[in-house]
Amino acid sequence: MNKATRPHGGSIGSSAAASYTREWPYRIFWLGSITIAINDLVSKSAHITSSAIGIDSIWIRFGILFAGRFTLLTGLGVLYAVYSSYSGVAFRDDRIGFGKAGGRDIGLWSAVVSWFACIFTFAFAIPQNPLSGINRTLGVVLAHMVLQLVLALMIAHIAWSQKFGKPHGVGMKLLKILILNTDHLDEVTGAPSDSTNDRSYAAFERSETEKNRCLVAWYQKGIPKALGMTIEELRRFPTDAARGFSVDLLVGRLGVEKAADFCVDCGLIAYEENEFVAAERWQRHALSLADQVKAEKTRAFAYHELGMVAAARGRYLEAEKFYRRSLAIKKLEESAVTLSQLGIALSEQGRYEDAARNFLESARLAQIGMDYEELKTVRVNFRVNVRNSPAHLQPTLRLIWKNAKLGQL
Repeated sequence: MNKATRPHGGSIGSSAAASYTREWPYRIFWLGSITIAINDLVSKSAHITSSAIGIDSIWIRFGILFAGRFTLLTGLGVLYAVYSSYSGVAFRDDRIGFGKAGGRDIGLWSAVVSWFACIFTFAFAIPQNPLSGINRTLGVVLAHMVLQLVLALMIAHIAWSQKFGKPHGVGMKLLKILILNTDHLDEVTGAPSDSTNDRSYAAFERSETEKNRCLVAWYQKGIPKALGMTIEELRRFPTDAARGFSVDLLVGRLGVEKAADFCVDCGLIAYEENEFVAAERWQRHALSLADQVKAEKTRAFAYHELGMVAAARGRYLEAEKFYRRSLAIKKLEESAVTLSQLGIALSEQGRYEDAARNFLESARLAQIGMDYEELKTVRVNFRVNVRNSPAHLQPTLRLIWKNAKLGQL
């Protein structure tokens, strides 16, 4: 995703201009409808519209057939809400993004396919009795509305979960009802429940995938060969070698800059395995080496990781200092995650308004960079900050978020 691209509100019609198939769904609809109408006019026996809609008057049948064009837009209204739940940005603030994400294409093509599927299913597969007359007409319309909605939501869920991550909010509830079929909404979204009072921040999460990323990067850089180790030995190396390991030997085989990056990765893996002593030792090695070659990016990352380690130990004042050192080095556009973690550290110290300011700045940067997953994380953290604050302060904090126009809290 292009981090330099801002969400674009655009104007009415912007999503259509940014879509991939433009007016083709409408063209296919008219082509299919006209083909069916011509067939009914020239055919002496097989009248598709009569069998499907259940009305004798050919003009009323054709009117209903062509009126199906107005139902093509009904699914888009639902997709607007679903898109906002995935992207973290309201549709009106990102019409072009909605179009580029395929929202308009998904909605219109789902409607076209479902409309003709219902027409032909009622014409050839569903008997006239007991569903006949106006009841049959209503059945076609209702079946079309439901089918296009389910089809659009399923495709959107598949496409947008890969692009943006897990959904949150109204769109998640729709998916829960129609697709996911689960009552455990918080388990699906990863968001803490508002009914709890614990400090369930959505922390900067990394998993075994991050460890594998490090191993792949090490392999590509030739580190296993340089250190004379197998991948399995390297997998255990961050925790096994944390005590008493010779950094000079590491530098001799990798060079100072590469050794510094390697130490950062070792500290990251140790942190994920809850080996906080080892994690801190690796990050301090990384800082020492990065200072020698003035590797500012490595220094910023190491300070951030030291803040994570301190926070994991409950040392929030110490974590704050490390985060601030990281922010002093980082470029502004690279600071969203660290600002969010700083907000957590401040909130844990009872400095809820200071925390709110950092969360807001993080959210703005995430929105500018179109980092929708981080934007959702910040929203959760801000909500937890509000929940954990004194009752008299909560209205003020909620108003701060509302005035920032970052979407519903």
